[in-house]
Amino acid sequence: MFIGGELLASADCNLGAPTGDMTFSNGTLLLGSPFDLAAGRRLVMNLGFGVIDTNGHDMTVRSAITGNASFVKDGLGTLTLVGPNTFTGRTILAQGAIENRSELVINQQTDGAMAQSIDGAGILTKRGVGRLDLTGTSTMTGNSFVRDGNLAVNGSILAG
Repeated sequence: MFIGGELLASADCNLGAPTGDMTFSNGTLLLGSPFDLAAGRRLVMNLGFGVIDTNGHDMTVRSAITGNASFVKDGLGTLTLVGPNTFTGRTILAQGAIENRSELVINQQTDGAMAQSIDGAGILTKRGVGRLDLTGTSTMTGNSFVRDGNLAVNGSILAG
């Protein structure tokens, strides 16, 4: 469990048993090298926020991200999400990129813009009454759905 601290890890085995949950309560996982999380290692966003700082490296998360706290992707490098994500908190992309191979749901309650790219073959779903302006260059190839509010592309979406 990450409670208000930071853990530097360079391999999944640094995190204990490969089937153990990683629970975040205002904590940060900082990558020391590129590695993928074990498929059985679920990420739980418990209180406040959970941060994965890729620190210039790439990482793939194949398991679920659950919970009700916010999820923050920080640091240069790409975080690839493959698993079924059901957490209900906010997703904050501070630096780098998130590649979606599952479904990325953006719940935008107020008007805002997103300059970072959205890449991958997953589904993009826009929820919430606010307007979301995508201003960056994205290479997503999956379907996009607008359930509520507005989604505007003021950048570009290129075939990946």
